[in-house]
Amino acid sequence: MYKKEVEKLRERQKLGTQTPCFMTEFFDQGKDKDFTEEQICFIGGTLMEGGSDTTRTSLHDALAAAALWPDWVSRARKQLDEVCGANAERLPEFADMNELPIIKGAVKESLRWKYTNCPTFTE
Repeated sequence: MYKKEVEKLRERQKLGTQTPCFMTEFFDQGKDKDFTEEQICFIGGTLMEGGSDTTRTSLHDALAAAALWPDWVSRARKQLDEVCGANAERLPEFADMNELPIIKGAVKESLRWKYTNCPTFTE
């Protein structure tokens, strides 16, 4: 699976459609290094999984909280509508953070759940 993703990235580089990212920099800087194809795929795959797994688990925890305590969801939606317009006329920005305390709290709580449920952090 990782090899296929690395091949697609290299193809986009050849076509000139790939935007710069860690792996394009890695390819450029690592040309004189002796990385095997397996090592390159492992590095790229590890970064891909690390970035997606943390997001997935945080979203999972936020959904679990919404199922357990649905009242905060309607209050969060009301705040979002007030700040960003009804039915998401625009996405929230960092500048909106002070006006979205429920969203900010939900994000922090989903991260707290992740770390307090992780054996590494509770020992």
